[in-house]
Amino acid sequence: MKAILVRAITFFTARLRFRPVILVLQKLNQFPFVYRAARFFDPNYIRKIRPFRYQPAVAQINWQGTRLLVDLNDHIGFQSFIRNEPFEMTVYTMAQNLGLSGGDVILDIGANIGTASIPICRERGCELAAVEASKDTAAQLLRNISLNDVKAHVDVIALGSSSGVGGFLKLHLRDGNRGASSLHEDWSTSVGVDTFEWVPCQSLDDYVARSPFADRIKLIKIDVEGAELDVLRSGRTFLSRNTAPILLEYRIDAGEKTRKMLHQVLDDLDDSYEVHALDEAGNKHPFDRDTAYANVLFERRTKDARP
Repeated sequence: MKAILVRAITFFTARLRFRPVILVLQKLNQFPFVYRAARFFDPNYIRKIRPFRYQPAVAQINWQGTRLLVDLNDHIGFQSFIRNEPFEMTVYTMAQNLGLSGGDVILDIGANIGTASIPICRERGCELAAVEASKDTAAQLLRNISLNDVKAHVDVIALGSSSGVGGFLKLHLRDGNRGASSLHEDWSTSVGVDTFEWVPCQSLDDYVARSPFADRIKLIKIDVEGAELDVLRSGRTFLSRNTAPILLEYRIDAGEKTRKMLHQVLDDLDDSYEVHALDEAGNKHPFDRDTAYANVLFERRTKDARP
C-alpha cells in the first residue's frame, strides 16, 4: 500500500516541478510540513520510483557572497536552491578549521558543480584543483568558478588505475542526480534507462606529478561514487608523502559492495592515516568502522602516533 501511495505522489510531483512551485518550496522551507513535502519533489527521490526525464533548469543562489548556478532538475542543485545554501559544507568547515588561505590548494576529486569547494576558495583565496569526469557537469563547474573569481585548475577526467578502452572509461550518468554518476554501472541505479559518456582517465599519481601545485595541496576531498578505493590505489606514490588530510564519504549503509570497498580503504590507509568521524560542524569524533557517516577525515599519522 505504501509503495502504491509513493508512486501516486511522485506521479504528480514529477509533473508539478515548475519553477514557481519550487520557489514556493524554497520560501516556505522553514515550515516542517513544507520541508518534509519537498523531498517528494527532489529529482533524486523521483528517479528511484519512476523514470525521470532530465532537462536543465538553471537558477542562482546567493550565500554569504558566493553566487552559485544550480540545476533545479538535479538533486544537488535542487537541494541547494531549497535550502539557499551550498549542498555540501564539510570542505568549507574543514578548510576554516585548518586555517587555509591564499596559495593553499584544495584538491576536489569529484567536484561536481563546485558547491563543496568554491565557497571557501572564494572566501579564503585558496586555489581549487577540481577533477570532474562529466563534461556537462564540468561546464557548470566552470561557470561557477568564473562567477566567483576563483583561481582554479580544472581537469575533465576520471582518476583511477584502469587504462580503459584506448584511455577512456564509461561514466554511467544518473539523471536526477548527476552527483551519483559512476564508473560502476550498478552504482545507484535509476528506474528507466541510464545513459553514459566516455571520459579520459589517468592515475592520481600521474595527475599530481604533472600538476604545478603538488607541494601546496592542503586538503583533499574524494567523492567518486564507489571508485574511491581505485582512486587511492592509483596514487600510492603521492599518498606515501602526502600530509594533507583526506575527506571521504563513509556510507557503508549503501550496500554490501560499498561496505567492503570502504573497509578496504580503511585497511589500505591504516598504517599512514588516523580516521575520525565528522559531524555537520566539522568536529572530530571517535570513529567506528561499522557505523555509517556522512563524512570521515583521514589525518596523516606522525611517526610515533601509530598505536
